[in-house]
Amino acid sequence: DSLFNFDLRNKISELQVMFDLKNRDREIVLLNEQAKIQMLKLEQEETRRFYLIFGITGLILLLLALASAYLAKSRSQNIIESQRKDLQTLNQKLQTSIEEQNRLFRIISHDLRGPMGTMKELLNLIVQGEVDPDDSSKILQSASQSANSLYRLIENLFSWARLRTGDHEVHTGPVDLSRVIHEVQELMQGICDQKDLTLNLELK
Repeated sequence: DSLFNFDLRNKISELQVMFDLKNRDREIVLLNEQAKIQMLKLEQEETRRFYLIFGITGLILLLLALASAYLAKSRSQNIIESQRKDLQTLNQKLQTSIEEQNRLFRIISHDLRGPMGTMKELLNLIVQGEVDPDDSSKILQSASQSANSLYRLIENLFSWARLRTGDHEVHTGPVDLSRVIHEVQELMQGICDQKDLTLNLELK
């Protein structure tokens, strides 16, 4: 019996050892499986992080591109608006210049018509022989005055043109107002003579 019991105990010990070994093997396999699962989870987490970082980076780049495009468009619109305002200002200046020139041409044509009309009438009288010898001196004097008035008007026109282009210097100083008034009287005298009007001048 004692031998049988000894063998039985040995077998039980061997079975216990084998059972422990199998349990240990199963635990090792289980730990390995858990380690693999943990590794897969870590890899998946790394992948998610990578895609998240990639997505955030792409979004930031997209926002930067949109902001750059918006700023470029805004600058372009500002440039266009500035050019449009410059064109409007230039157009207004050009329109004002055209109106000034038209007004000047009307004034010039009106002022030239007087002395030129007087000279034309006087020359027609002389050519047609309708001048009384007693009045010839007076007629020639009127023609000379009209020619002088026309010449001064043209000179003033040239001075004004040079002044507009910056080729003429303006000299300020006292003005002989009496002389200017007499020049205007001479300019208007021909028109008055044509219409049988009397021009009186009084200076005080």
